[in-house]
Amino acid sequence: SPGGAVPPFRRVLPGGRAPPPPPPPPPPPAPAPPRMAAPPRPPRKGGDARSTVGRNDDDGRAALAERNAQRFATKPSGGGGASSGSSSSKSILPPDLRERADKMAAQVAARRAAAAAGDDSAYMPDDPNKAGMRRDLADDDDGGDDDAIGAGGGGSLVGECPHMCPDEELIRREMEDDIQLLETVDPGGLHPRNWTVRETAVKRFRRSAADFKLDIPELVRPPRVLERVCGYLEEWVMERDRQGPDPRYDSAPPPPLDVYQFIWDRTRMVRKDFILQNYVGTGGKCDAVAVRCHERIARWHAMCEHQLSHISHFVLQQSQQNVQELGQTMKTLNQYYDDAGGRSTEEPPLDDDFDSAKLGFLHGCLSDKVMGADLVDFDGTKLDNSSDPARTKLRFVGAKGASHGTAEPEMRGLYILLTMNNDGGMEVLKYAGRLCVQRPEIYNSEPVQLALRIFQAKKEYNYARFFSILRSPSTPYLYACIMFKHVDQMRKIAFRIMAKTFGARRKDTGENFYDQYPLRDLVHLLCFEDADEAREACCHYNITVREVPSAGSGSGSGSDPSTAPSDSSTEEIIFWRHADFKEPIDPAKGTVKILRPRKMIRTI
Repeated sequence: SPGGAVPPFRRVLPGGRAPPPPPPPPPPPAPAPPRMAAPPRPPRKGGDARSTVGRNDDDGRAALAERNAQRFATKPSGGGGASSGSSSSKSILPPDLRERADKMAAQVAARRAAAAAGDDSAYMPDDPNKAGMRRDLADDDDGGDDDAIGAGGGGSLVGECPHMCPDEELIRREMEDDIQLLETVDPGGLHPRNWTVRETAVKRFRRSAADFKLDIPELVRPPRVLERVCGYLEEWVMERDRQGPDPRYDSAPPPPLDVYQFIWDRTRMVRKDFILQNYVGTGGKCDAVAVRCHERIARWHAMCEHQLSHISHFVLQQSQQNVQELGQTMKTLNQYYDDAGGRSTEEPPLDDDFDSAKLGFLHGCLSDKVMGADLVDFDGTKLDNSSDPARTKLRFVGAKGASHGTAEPEMRGLYILLTMNNDGGMEVLKYAGRLCVQRPEIYNSEPVQLALRIFQAKKEYNYARFFSILRSPSTPYLYACIMFKHVDQMRKIAFRIMAKTFGARRKDTGENFYDQYPLRDLVHLLCFEDADEAREACCHYNITVREVPSAGSGSGSGSDPSTAPSDSSTEEIIFWRHADFKEPIDPAKGTVKILRPRKMIRTI
């Protein structure tokens, strides 16, 4: 009030007015209704609703093995057969590994018991990847890209593993039921009677991690053993899907994709072991063994591009990854060929620890033919697998000579075909220019010149020359496999050009001439498998095809007699001017539909 004392902490507004009283506090929230208890969850099929592994370790391992069987084509525990269960696999382990396997199993059991008791510090004493057990290499790996490991180490790492699969990995995979079907041993059947898992198991691909190190000499295979791995895969695994029933697959042929994915994984680890040992060309190691192994891997990747093109899953999901691995392999080969010391054709001396009986008599091969039953291709064609010297001498590249089995001109040309689309062709021009200046003998070789002619035909949209080279018997098979990747694009270019140039109108009468084109001539020109595929391509690009009365039994000068119609009364004719060239659009995605070619069995 005026003349009175102002209460503490009370504000007085100008004019002697007091501020409005604060708003009353909000009422307390109403108490929540009691929560109803949820009904009990029904148990999972086959066990409790909680973790199967936590409640029943055996059931958990069986479930894990079942998932691995679906993903990696391994046989789950209890499935029967030569590889079913740990006891069955352990029975065919080498005698020196059986004790170690039992010891490791006891250590795993002790570790699990300690972990169940709350002791998280327990670990397996024999694990080579634990710090301080064999070598402390933590300073050599910064956890970066695996491909960089060993590249700057001065070549100090030398592999010491004498087998295709390290013993530590073999024991661990046997305990985890991770021996895949294609490396399961069948003594007396598919394999010799004295073979064990050690002769069939191959080191799997694995990345380095904080708890798993790759650059340990006892786990890295030296170059001679890596070449033996390439020979084993070619002799015993690569053609297994074309050799009829396999007892490991319930007397059915192995699926081609299982064989592909197995070899893809194992060859990737072969290249990794070379990188770990600093095989990088200039500034590192380089010899003919490393070059031969990478060339064999590159040939296999190139072959798969056409050989597996009849499998839609490979074309849609695996082909891009296959080309990527082929590109990485070719990149490494270029580093070897460009070695400043010219060591790509030098044969390294034999190590005393590896005699010729272990290495094979030639380039890691123990035989001059594919081991096992006779081969039958996917279309039913029987393949030649005889031991005729006239045939076997063609199965080894450069068996005798200064190149020591390497094929630099072939691989240089293959790289040109692989990179034709990169940077609009500029990468090929730079690559060829560098070869012309630095390696004129390689640039003027027939494989490189053929690759450049193919590149020129594609660059100039000369579809007639492109397909003429493709169906020529002198074109190497691997070159045709890489050209197959460009067939769909070149056919589309051909249809677009022919739809504009054929069927021109006369100036005086306006009549179309050269409008009628026999379908069988198109089959030959664009290397279609048959008239059905050519007709489907015309329909895809909105080109009109009609049956008309045949004017005679003769055909065009470039037609293939094998595609001539059996009924001479009618003939299928293409009318270019009756419809415009058009690419179909996918209504759901809004993208252009791609017409993928069929496997070119008749041409390639």
